[in-house]
Amino acid sequence: MKLRQDQRGSTLIMVLALLSILIFLAAALAYTSRLEKITSGNFARATQARIAAATGLPQALALARPAFNLTTTLQPWRQAALDQNLAADSTKKTASSGRAYPAFTNTSTGQTSNTQDGGQPQPSAVQISDLCARVNINTVSNPQAFERFLSALYASGNPNTIASVSKLRAQAMIAYRIADSRAAAAVLTTTTPEADLRKLPPGGTRYFYSLGELSHIMGGVKLFGSEDEIKALNNYITVFSQSPEMFNISDEYAVPKHPVAEMEVNRLLDVLKRAFPEKDPRLLMQFAVNAADYADPDDVPAVMTDPQHPEPWNVIIGCERTPLISEVYPDSVTYKDGRDDGQYVEIYNPWDKVMVLRNWRLAIAGGIYGSPGIGSVVINTEIPPDGYIILTDNYDHPQTDDSADSGCFLSIFGARKDDGKRKLIETAALNLPDKNSFVALLDAEGHLIDVFSYMSAAAPNSKISYQRDDPRVRSFSVAQATPFEKPPKGICTAPPLMENAVRQAWKNGNAPLASPADLFKVSTAYAGLRQSDGATVYDTHPWQAPEYATTPENKTTNLDARILDAFTAISRSDARETTLPASAQRASQRRTMDTKTDTTQSKDQATSSGVLYAYGRLNLNTCPKFALLSLDTGDANLALTQDFIDKFEAYRLAKLASGRPPFRNISEFFTKFFPNPDEKQMKVIEKLLNQVTVSSSSFEIIAENRLPKEDSASNSKNTKTAGRESPPRARLKWTVALDREPFSLIGYNIEP
Repeated sequence: MKLRQDQRGSTLIMVLALLSILIFLAAALAYTSRLEKITSGNFARATQARIAAATGLPQALALARPAFNLTTTLQPWRQAALDQNLAADSTKKTASSGRAYPAFTNTSTGQTSNTQDGGQPQPSAVQISDLCARVNINTVSNPQAFERFLSALYASGNPNTIASVSKLRAQAMIAYRIADSRAAAAVLTTTTPEADLRKLPPGGTRYFYSLGELSHIMGGVKLFGSEDEIKALNNYITVFSQSPEMFNISDEYAVPKHPVAEMEVNRLLDVLKRAFPEKDPRLLMQFAVNAADYADPDDVPAVMTDPQHPEPWNVIIGCERTPLISEVYPDSVTYKDGRDDGQYVEIYNPWDKVMVLRNWRLAIAGGIYGSPGIGSVVINTEIPPDGYIILTDNYDHPQTDDSADSGCFLSIFGARKDDGKRKLIETAALNLPDKNSFVALLDAEGHLIDVFSYMSAAAPNSKISYQRDDPRVRSFSVAQATPFEKPPKGICTAPPLMENAVRQAWKNGNAPLASPADLFKVSTAYAGLRQSDGATVYDTHPWQAPEYATTPENKTTNLDARILDAFTAISRSDARETTLPASAQRASQRRTMDTKTDTTQSKDQATSSGVLYAYGRLNLNTCPKFALLSLDTGDANLALTQDFIDKFEAYRLAKLASGRPPFRNISEFFTKFFPNPDEKQMKVIEKLLNQVTVSSSSFEIIAENRLPKEDSASNSKNTKTAGRESPPRARLKWTVALDREPFSLIGYNIEP
């Protein structure tokens, strides 16, 4: 059929339209393909960039792990820094730190590589920050202290504005964390603040899980007014910080701290042996039983046998508020053989309460540990404070042929009972060996209360007795007998103030310890032993408590401020306990060779004991100085002043300049800046103990992939270099806790 002219034109138009559509589709497909190729390439390069940046994590962990027990700015983790001019070769060093970035080993292939994208070197730059150097907003409980910290941080602004804004921000931040003010009150004042983001917050409170939450509105008040405010805080506050409770005994030896809530004698002794290896073992045993007795609720002394001197009269007996044997007069003045009428044992009450003795007994030459002894005297009486009771075989019945100064207690001494502070029990059952024996005081249940041994030093048939003027010390002097009174000049030289201090401390005794500082109230008086003329004799050590000091010389007769380092207020019941991470175990096993303790035993104990972790404590070695303003002293009048902080910073800088850590343990901080604390300052020390540390197991790690130094300038202008496109940059940020192997991941962020 022949087409008309108009039909031919329509067909042509349709063909051209179809061709146009096909051309457009082809162009679109080509463009889409090109876009997909570009997108895929960008995604691939972005993935490569993130992988390259991720290599910074194992690098950073390798630098941070050695800082587990002691964390300072002198360590390698602090030297790692983001550097814009990284060397292309991993053997070269960065300008800022002088450290080479190590090659990264691919754990799946085992191949070591420092390259990507066709062999182009792409080392990852890392920056590591100690989170314990920052103020933890999940543990701050004092708005006034946090207000002072904010004011110092915003010091570049208008002072009047700063004061008002800081107060508003501090109060709003604390209020944000409190869901129920009454329930939260106890939590915010606890000695062991819990702020582990892996756990639910304590009842009545809530956590900040990120700094971004500071922009929230609470009660109509915005926590922080602008992004600039939050950015200014970014490097000085944190939502998570964790530190291990460790005692750095030497540069290469650290052990977990022991909870003061657990005063079980044998475990406590193990802690003391590791912490004070240079001390007299009997001192450590005596302090162990004394501390256990101070913290337990009963009045029964703890007893420990000295393995080097297992005799019954050499046992270590704890310090409880009990009466004590103060004098033994076994060989009285007599002129007839076989007679010792008037011999006596004196029992003294050194405490400020009446002692009630019901069915107690005095055992002679035995009666403890299953030994029968040679007799005992039953006691049923009461002894008033600072009162005495004397047990004698003959009070006032001399025989007719006895001389005037013999035959009975009254004839020999003329000391009369009065049934007040001078009580007396007369019993024929008292028959003391003249020498080389001992007597023991036991309560109605058979618990050993006291033991007094004597020798052959007293002259026979004389008025010479064995006596203790310090009943807390089981050593004796040999002197003129002093029934019903203290000797005029005794064997101990402790001033009355020390004796009174130990007595006063017991007003808070028989209750669980709340702080390591409570241990300064525990008596350390003990009976040391030494050899004299072939015999073992007692050394004399008076009423005393641990010294609040650390001295260069090793003083074997008392403990010192290191008890603040060996113990922690955190208990196993309210904090997670873990075994030491492998890296920390290896550090704890390294010891100096001059210690006196059993190395094998100490090593096993150190690695098997659990480590307790504190949250929100400020690292005194790494924090900015004005962060100290956030610490709560518990007394606004004793808040840390600017002068205090300036002295602290000057001391710290001097230490760092000499290449030494400012503080290896927290006791060094307290004895340096609170050298002679009064009662109020001791309260401040107790408060600060739960807020400061010298170690950290929490770090923020930032890693970026980096272009080689020699290509960075040209790559910034050209999209390609030698036929290869410049990879994008990636920035990764981790918040990690080194409390597990290999680590705990607390937070993670990728940019872009």
